Formats: sequence, C-alpha cells, structure tokens
Amino acid sequence: MANYFGCGMPQHLMSAKDNGWSSSNASGGLFEAYEFTDGTPFSYDDPRYNPNNLGENRDPRLDYTIYYNGATFKGTTYIISPDSSAAKKQRLDYATEASKTGFLWRKYFNEERIEDITSYSAVTPIIRYAEVLLSYLECQLESGQPITQALLDQTINAIRGRGDVNMPPITETNVDKLREILRHERRIELAYEGIRYWDLLRWRIAHEVLTGPIWGAPYPNSAGYAQTTKQIDPTGHCRWYVGRRDFRNPQDYTWPIPLSEQNINPNLREE
Repeated sequence: MANYFGCGMPQHLMSAKDNGWSSSNASGGLFEAYEFTDGTPFSYDDPRYNPNNLGENRDPRLDYTIYYNGATFKGTTYIISPDSSAAKKQRLDYATEASKTGFLWRKYFNEERIEDITSYSAVTPIIRYAEVLLSYLECQLESGQPITQALLDQTINAIRGRGDVNMPPITETNVDKLREILRHERRIELAYEGIRYWDLLRWRIAHEVLTGPIWGAPYPNSAGYAQTTKQIDPTGHCRWYVGRRDFRNPQDYTWPIPLSEQNINPNLREE
C-alpha cells in the first residue's frame, strides 16, 4: 500500500545501487551462525564453504535474512568489495556510505519495485508464531518440565522443518545441550527482529557475547584486502575488520538513572 503511511526502512537499509544508505548491516558473526544444510556448524575450513557464493550449502534462512557480494537483490547484482571500482558506493572501505561489514539485510523486503523508497509501507511483525514456539520450548526447558521428542517436534522442529527451510530436526533432550541449541535457533530465526539484545540480557551472557572485535564478510580472493582493512583477520580467512564493542559487567545490564531523577534525589547517584 504505497504512500499509505511512510516507513524509512528502504531508505536506511538498502544499498546505494537501490538508492539506499546502507546504514544497518549484519555482522560476520551472524553470517557464521547459519549451519550447513545437514545441520552441522559452519566452518571456513569446510570444503562446502564457497567464498564466491556465501549462501551455498547453507541453511536457507541465511539468504532469506541477509545478502552479500555477488548476490542478487531486487533483480540486480549487489557488489561490495575492497576491490570494487563500481559506482554507487560499492567499494568496501571506512569512508563511503556503503555497508560497513559487506552484508545487508534482505529480511522485511519482498523485492518488488518500490516507486518511492521514502513512502514505502512495510509490514513489520510485532511477534511471530516462530517466537511463540521457541519461547514455549524455553519455558518448558527452564521450568524443569520433561523434554520429549514430541515437544521438540511441536516447537523447534516445526520451525526448522517448514517447507521453505527444511533443516534437519533436533533430537537432543539433554537440558544443558538443548539450551544452547535453542539459543542458537532464536538467534538465526529471529535475526533483526529486535529480540537478540534482550535475550542476551536475560540469559546474562551479554558481557561474553558483546565484547571483542567485530568482523564482517570474508574476502579471501581480494587483491586489496590487506591494504584496505584496518586490521588483518588473525584467522587467515580475510574477514573485513569493522571495529570493536565492549559490554561492561555489571554496569551495562542496567540502564543509567536519568540526571533529572538524580537531581530530585541525590541519593540515587553512584559514588
């Protein structure tokens, strides 16, 4: 329903080739979280990894969620590389309005022609049934209820086994192992839906996950990588260096008390 009510997502999220600003980018960590199609963890050392087609042999949700150098988006090829000489800000660097990681978001777009990206009427979910199922499984797990294959099939496997995903079912019923599987599934299924940060806070692992260098897409065949990235990937896989983030424990698990409230009651101030 174009021009019915405005949504800024296309303007902010799409690449310069589609007249966007590339201002929100997926991290390499999210890219690496998507499994191979047989359900095994992704590895750069696995022969199934194809640096020229990052979605090959991977969980289909990778390509449903993000796109990358060489992928087709809105009918044309997206180019973002340290070596790119193409117009429209498609050279990966630290100055232009291009993706800062080499990735952009495909989720939320059906890729139809948008006449005016400033008046696009997006349909963004408040909550999806997938989140209901995953949250129900987590409640059962954390409250000590029996974990059965039937429960897994009704929840996490209903998500993984749907027709456009068709990933192998989960059979793990050990609580500690299943907890990690469930948290991983929430990350990849609910990516960019405004949930991950709050999950990390309530699981009390944000200080472990949100600390350290941020890496982007891999460019092992790039001639200009070593001269243009600010930091060389120590793993040897030529991931683009983005920056660093730090999460302080315990300070960052709570929000600061507003100064206006501190002025009313000085006892609220930290010493």
